[in-house]
Amino acid sequence: MSIIGSLRVAMRRMDGWINQYTGVGGSKRTAHTVTRTARLAEEVIEELYACDGLAARAIDAVPKDALRGGLIVKTGDPEVDTAVRGILDALGVEEALAGAWTWGRAFGGGAVVLGADDGLDPSEPLDFGRVQRLAWVYDVDKRDLTPQSWERDETSPRFGKPNVYMLTRNGQGGAHSTVMVHASRLVIFRGARTTRRRALEGHGWGDSVLQRVYEDLRQARGGYAAVATLLQDASQGVFAIKDLYALMAQDDGAKTFEQRMELMDMSRGVARAILIDAEAERFERVETGALTGLPDILDRFVQMVSAGTEIPVTRLMGTSPAGLNATGESDVRGWYDVVAAEQRRTLKPRAEYIVRAILRTKAGPTGGVEPEGWSVDFPPLWQPTPSELADLRQKTSATDAAYITAGV
Repeated sequence: MSIIGSLRVAMRRMDGWINQYTGVGGSKRTAHTVTRTARLAEEVIEELYACDGLAARAIDAVPKDALRGGLIVKTGDPEVDTAVRGILDALGVEEALAGAWTWGRAFGGGAVVLGADDGLDPSEPLDFGRVQRLAWVYDVDKRDLTPQSWERDETSPRFGKPNVYMLTRNGQGGAHSTVMVHASRLVIFRGARTTRRRALEGHGWGDSVLQRVYEDLRQARGGYAAVATLLQDASQGVFAIKDLYALMAQDDGAKTFEQRMELMDMSRGVARAILIDAEAERFERVETGALTGLPDILDRFVQMVSAGTEIPVTRLMGTSPAGLNATGESDVRGWYDVVAAEQRRTLKPRAEYIVRAILRTKAGPTGGVEPEGWSVDFPPLWQPTPSELADLRQKTSATDAAYITAGV
């Protein structure tokens, strides 16, 4: 290499932004590599749901708030509406929907099994025109459903989806049942949306909502555990004994030291004070370090979990909004918009499928005739306060009076 070439190489090294020794400017310090991680084991998810309140909130929040006010069935006939409401309550439909949706978010798949009596084998498609009654409903998760056959007709909207599942149920007292069930007899909830290839790897199911935030949950829990350790060590008691090494070097020094420690603990328990030798001993408490700034760091961990789950911190942690003039109304309204979208996109078509089965039953409130224009709706998520209702009535009455005065 020429002298000029060597100088150019040296200049590039001197002018580079990467320090090869410390890693500053390189991938060691500034870059984060996303690697393929395995799916969370179902046993891990189950333990997280049972033992970690933050993980359970991330799973429960949407189904719990979406079904908080229940379902409202409107057929145009109040008597039919009341009868359908009674059937929904008797069958526990809302509880089954909440359970299946919860298992879908937790494990990536859940379903409501419809016990529709249409005289056909459960492995056959459900025939609404032959349904005599809807005998029962119950919820299961994807571990109870194993796909057995798939739709191979490429012109079908269900192309590539399972047609028949093997449903396995286990109960107490050794109860066990295995039956083939057609997909039309299941109201399926899938988990977090994932790519088509990843869904194929998971037999058509989605991902757990905890999959994306698992590392954030671990860091948040680790941060809280670290702070708990710091709190224990924040203030350290120091017991100074004159000539301690000389005392320990004596033949019975260790025994004497033990007796002294026992006497000190006894004095703390009995007299709620520490009795020491004024000349040869000294006790003091030393602060090991400041804990300022730790709450802000913990809040950042929680915000990462909140961002991954799309659940506001106030809802995820059950805390009140902080700050001057903070009411949390914007967070609540934003969250309700998310829940309302999930009601419309996820819950409504599945609830209507079950209600249609009830309306089409021969022993149902309509004798098997499906009313025209019926619908399933939900109560408003935002509940106004009494003062807000009074203010609304006052404005409405003022508007009506203005219209009447103007002769509109």
